[in-house]
Amino acid sequence: MAWGAGGREIVAQLFAYDVLLPHSELECFVAPGRDTLLHRLQQDVLDRAAPVPSVFDPGDVSLQLHACHSKLREVEVLHDQLRGLLDDPRFDPPLQPSEIAVLAPDIAEYLPLARAVFGGIAPDDPRWIPFSLADRPQLQSHPLVPLLPALIGLADAPLTAGLFRDLLATPAIAHALGLDAARRARIDDWFEAAGVRWGEDAQARERAGAGRWREYSFDFGIERLLGGYASGDAAEVGIDAALIAPYPELEGADAELLDGALALYRRLRAFAAWAREPRDAGAWRETLAVLLQDLLAPVPQDDAEAQARRLLLETLDDFADEAAEAGPLPAALVQRALRDTLERASPHRPWLSGGVVFAGMVPLRTVPFRVICLLGLDADAYPRREPGDDINRLVDAIQGRAPRRLGDRSVREDDRFLFLQLLCAAGDVFYLSFGGRDARDGSVREPSAVVAELLDAVEAMHGEAVRDMLCVEHPLQPFSPRAFGAGDDGSIEPRRFSYRGEWRADALHARDLRAAPAFVAESLSPTPIDALDAALPDRDALQRFFANPAKVWLRDRLGLRLPEDADDAPDREPLGHDRLL
Repeated sequence: MAWGAGGREIVAQLFAYDVLLPHSELECFVAPGRDTLLHRLQQDVLDRAAPVPSVFDPGDVSLQLHACHSKLREVEVLHDQLRGLLDDPRFDPPLQPSEIAVLAPDIAEYLPLARAVFGGIAPDDPRWIPFSLADRPQLQSHPLVPLLPALIGLADAPLTAGLFRDLLATPAIAHALGLDAARRARIDDWFEAAGVRWGEDAQARERAGAGRWREYSFDFGIERLLGGYASGDAAEVGIDAALIAPYPELEGADAELLDGALALYRRLRAFAAWAREPRDAGAWRETLAVLLQDLLAPVPQDDAEAQARRLLLETLDDFADEAAEAGPLPAALVQRALRDTLERASPHRPWLSGGVVFAGMVPLRTVPFRVICLLGLDADAYPRREPGDDINRLVDAIQGRAPRRLGDRSVREDDRFLFLQLLCAAGDVFYLSFGGRDARDGSVREPSAVVAELLDAVEAMHGEAVRDMLCVEHPLQPFSPRAFGAGDDGSIEPRRFSYRGEWRADALHARDLRAAPAFVAESLSPTPIDALDAALPDRDALQRFFANPAKVWLRDRLGLRLPEDADDAPDREPLGHDRLL
C-alpha cells in the first residue's frame, strides 16, 4: 500500500474511495500503546499519514506472509503457525482459539481441507485446535445433497461407469440397496470385467458425437453379465443378431445383488430420457421428488440424512414457486438454478460458535479479532474481477451505467476496501497466505495486488530488504527438512516450523545425509544371449518395455515384484493391445 503521498488522498488514491472508514471506527480498532509492525501500519491509516521509517524487529509476528504450493499446504502451514501463536507466551492475555478468524475469498475451497487438517487431530492431542466452519455451502453439508444436480446432468451427458460407481457409494443409496463396501466392490468388479465404460447404448454414443457403436456401453456389459448368469458358460451367444461373449463368473447367490444395481440403472435411464425434453417447473419438481423417493430408503438413517432430504425438497419447492410462470425449462437451466441455490451458505448456521472460525470474506463482517488470517490471496483470485462479459460492459457504457466517477460501485475496489477494513480489524496478528509457487514445476506465482501494495508500505518503513524477510516460503511437502526449519545452506529458519512429530525424525535424518547411496551398488551381470533371443518374438513384452522401460528393467533385471497398475480411467474403453477377456 503506497502511503507515500500523505494526507487524505493516500488511501483514497489507493482504494479509489473518497470516503474512508469513520475515524471513530478506526480508532476503536487500533489498540493504543503497542509498537508492532501491524499497529504502526494501522496508526498510519488512522492518522492518514505517510509511513515513518523505523527499525524492523525480525521476531515481530504481527504481520505474516506465507507462500505455499497448494491450498492444502496453506491449511497445513496455517495449523502449525496458529499452534505456535497459541503457545507464544508474549501475548498478554494468552491468545484463545475463539479470538482467531480465518477468511478466504472462496472459503468453500478451504472448508474440506480445514476439516481434514484441523479435524484430523484428536481433542486429547496437544496439537488440537478447536474450530468451526461457517459459510459452508449446502452442497457440502451432506453427501446426499450433490445427488440432485448430478441426476439432472444425466439428461445432457452420457452415464459413465465412474458416475454410476459414485452413486452406488452415496451412503443413502447404498443403505437403500443394502450395499456395504464389499458388495459395492463386487459390483464394480463385475461391471469392469464385463466392459462397462460409458454411454447407455449406441444411441447415447451417437448423441455424444462419438458414432453409433455399442461396445463398452452399459447395455453391452449388462448383456454379457445376464448372458453369463443365464448360461453359466463363456461360449458366445447370439443376442439381437450380434455375438456376445458372456461373463460367466456370476452365481445363483449373486442374482439379488445384480438385480439391485440393474434396478438403479433402469431408474436412471428412464429419468434421463424424460429429462431430455423441456418441462415446466412443476413437472420438474414432481418428477425429481418421486425419483429421490424411489432411490432412497423409506426411513432415513439418521438426523443428518433427514435434514438433507428436507433441504432438497424445500429447494425443489422454492424453485417450482419462483419459476412457475417461466414455461418449459431445459435440464441445463434447471441444473444450474438448483446448483446455484445449493452452493449458497445455509442462513441458519451460526458464525461464532467457539474455536477458530473459518468464514468467507464478506463486507460488514469486520468484527475485531486478535488474529485475522486471509488465505488464497493469489493474483487471479483477489481482488475479484468485474462480473459479466465485454458485451455487457459495452452496453453499460452506452446506457450510462458504467463507473465513470470516483466512488461509483466497483467489485474490485470493494474488495480492496474490504482488505483495508480487515487490516484495521486485526488486533494482534494479520496473517496472509497465497500460492507462491506452482505445485507442478515450482515456478513463482505472484500474490494479490493488495498484498504487493502492503509490502510496498512496509518497504517504505523498513527498507527494501524487509520485503524478502517478511515473506516465508514453505516447501511442497510437509515432511521436507525445510518444513522443520532447515535451510538450504545448513542454517535454521525459525519462522518455518512444524508440530508434526511423526515426520520430524525422517526429515532431520534426510537433512543430515550428504549423499544418497547408489541404488545399485554393483554392476549387473550381462543378460544371456539366449534369453534375449527368446524375448524378441514376444510382441507384448516389447510393447510393455517401450511403454515403461524402468518398470520392465526393475522387474526383469532386479527381480522386483511391482504392484499392478490401477485403472485410473474407468470411464474410457481400453485401447491398443488391451481386449475383453
